[in-house]
Amino acid sequence: MNSKLNKVLLIGASGYLGALLARDMLECGWEVDGCDTRKPIEGLNFRNFFQMDFSDMHSDLLDDYAAVLWFAGHSTVAKCVDDPVGSVENNFTNLLKLAEKLHTLDVPLIYASTASLYSSSQNEFSLIADEQRSNIYDSGKLSFDIVLNGLGYRALGLRLATVAGWSPHIRWETIFNAMNRSAYLNGNVFITNPSNFRSLLFTYEFSMYVLHILSLIKENSFSNLPTQIPLSCWSGSIGSLGAEIANFWGATLEFGQDCGTYSFVVPDKPLQVVVGNSNIFYRSIAERCRDLAIQMNWDIPVTASRNHK
Repeated sequence: MNSKLNKVLLIGASGYLGALLARDMLECGWEVDGCDTRKPIEGLNFRNFFQMDFSDMHSDLLDDYAAVLWFAGHSTVAKCVDDPVGSVENNFTNLLKLAEKLHTLDVPLIYASTASLYSSSQNEFSLIADEQRSNIYDSGKLSFDIVLNGLGYRALGLRLATVAGWSPHIRWETIFNAMNRSAYLNGNVFITNPSNFRSLLFTYEFSMYVLHILSLIKENSFSNLPTQIPLSCWSGSIGSLGAEIANFWGATLEFGQDCGTYSFVVPDKPLQVVVGNSNIFYRSIAERCRDLAIQMNWDIPVTASRNHK
């Protein structure tokens, strides 16, 4: 039996998505090694944890795994704009060097791309990525996808919609999480650009999909997958999202001046096919708010409790 068949390396193991994946992979019996510049999240029992930059990992370490998962990028436009050189180094240069090492070792790479590539600067959207991007975040992500495809490495890019929902290391600045937190703590939901579109990827389905991919790797079916897969659970206008969240919490809506943000809509079929049960996959925003409230131990509004028994 292959000794590394059940071992995975999770880079970015202390982040929003990494901490969630670590928990769920450990619960499913995977032997998980973590890598992050930050300390591991309390309660996650990694087989090994490397507190270091992933670019410093040598090939002799990387050869021990059935797969390597990379969720350690500069993960927002703002972070990349604030650190453009560092973002290119992290999201492109160092990631490409990692992919090259793994290709030599025949170890597949699963990495986070971005679904905001499916976007436009106007209040319109397209399912075709535009190579001329207006910000360093999207241009770096798309460039990596293109170069990797040309090299033919064993890798899968997950083009993630805006991530939403609970994690052991939750990020509050993402749109769904921020709106819920404000509604619960302040009694209001603040909205700008209400007519622009967004797609959301909830953490529960995201983790389920990654576990599905790992099962394909164990079955030696990874080569049957495309090189990039878009992942999304919900799409709609920012205004409708905010209105539904405010309605769940009984909060007020407040509108600010539009700032010209882009729209993007991501296909949900790749993820829905894996989840299978449409009644679970196409849950309402109110039900998603309830999920987050339960996981955060927040008091659920009386009206919401009556409507969702």
